[in-house]
Amino acid sequence: MYTGTFHNYQILINPKISQRSPANFTTYLYNSDAHLAQQPCNEQVSFYLVNTKKRITEAAFHIFIEDEAAISPCRAPFGGIEFNPQLHLEALQFFWENIEAFLQTQHLKSLKIKAYPVCYQPENAQVLHYLLLHNGFQIDAQDLNYHLAIDEHPFQSKLHHSEKRRLQKCHQHGYSFERWTTPDFAWVHRFIQQNRERKGYPTSLSAEALQQLFQKFPDHCTLFVLKDEERIIALATGIRVNAKVLYYFLPADDEAYLADSPMVQLIKGLYQYCQQEGYQLLDLGISTALSQPNYGLINFKKNLGAETSMKWTFSKEF
Repeated sequence: MYTGTFHNYQILINPKISQRSPANFTTYLYNSDAHLAQQPCNEQVSFYLVNTKKRITEAAFHIFIEDEAAISPCRAPFGGIEFNPQLHLEALQFFWENIEAFLQTQHLKSLKIKAYPVCYQPENAQVLHYLLLHNGFQIDAQDLNYHLAIDEHPFQSKLHHSEKRRLQKCHQHGYSFERWTTPDFAWVHRFIQQNRERKGYPTSLSAEALQQLFQKFPDHCTLFVLKDEERIIALATGIRVNAKVLYYFLPADDEAYLADSPMVQLIKGLYQYCQQEGYQLLDLGISTALSQPNYGLINFKKNLGAETSMKWTFSKEF
């Protein structure tokens, strides 16, 4: 524990849950206790910036230590610092200086931080970008992330005319969108794996890990499918990142139906689900790999009406 001299702030390191004060900032699934606990790295260290006068937590940061290196996250789409947007920059700087002082006592050689997409919290993302570069970080990767803003307008109004034609074709075939509440995870994994092998991508999760994800986070994971009668022709998992963001995860489609572009109707169903559930963003994920663009994927998402934002990975050597 560090007791700071900056106004009424105190920094807690790995406090017990009973010692924590309530947070007054937006939080995400990947930085929750439950998700951090199942990330497969050895040593976790959590830092909390507490306003002792107000008895609230105004910032938090979680790292994992492996082989003299610190990473945030261990295994998740992002980690990074979460903080109250009203927090003064000097308080955030104080928080970071004390974090770095602790890291140096651990004789670490490097730290890598994968930040959330800018669209999640544009103001905070810009402040964090400045803070890290100001404190000697470099941009290790800069990826293009795409999202659909959820509003009262119908999905079709956002589409390029080519995607409207594909959607109409799916409707003419009578394909149906639904939630699969009792999925066969072995079958789902094979379907995903075949799709990714066709496209030359690795599959990041085993069938067991996919099933465990749904079992550990039943309120955050929903499997959506598109069917031709009883045949599943496209699917994707919706991850509830928080009350405002649904993440489109591990999409896959049936090779026999590629001419119909079933993913367009599947994403329409996800968009309408977001409207019904009060989400503000449908995160379609990055369309770059290690900063290298996948032009076909970029064009597909842009034709859906998706908007672009940056997703940075920062690194620093000590």
